Amino acid sequence: MGLSGKEELSVKIKSPGEIFFDAFGNKQGLLPKICPNIIPRIDLLESEWGTLGCTILVHYHMGGKAMISRETIVAVDTEKKSISYKLLEGDIMKTFKTVTMTIQPTKKSECNFLTWTIIYENFVDEDIQAFFDAWKEFLNNVTKEIDA
Repeated sequence: MGLSGKEELSVKIKSPGEIFFDAFGNKQGLLPKICPNIIPRIDLLESEWGTLGCTILVHYHMGGKAMISRETIVAVDTEKKSISYKLLEGDIMKTFKTVTMTIQPTKKSECNFLTWTIIYENFVDEDIQAFFDAWKEFLNNVTKEIDA
């Protein structure tokens, strides 16, 4: 039996949260232009950018490796400016049974943050901290590129 859990990463941002809501929603197709060395390609497979059921194939580099992920939008909250994706197939899904990833801008004191929440169940009880370290570095780098 696998291990279920939750990982979070909050990255301090200068830009308003709406920028990230758009970047990971209806303007996600532009990410390869914003951060081409991290996400060189995104293909729209189903529906429209940023809508419920929007399914994409993301080509990205994480931990020095070229990877892919097929994912679909499962929740959009325009008030909170949050978007949730369910990962369906790809390199990450070789380790995990289920993964849902949510992005949401937050504010702490006078600082803005983009918070990434990953809820998962992996296939086996093994130490996956090194994997999460690489994933968090990837998410941090993408956030910083958008925020530049």
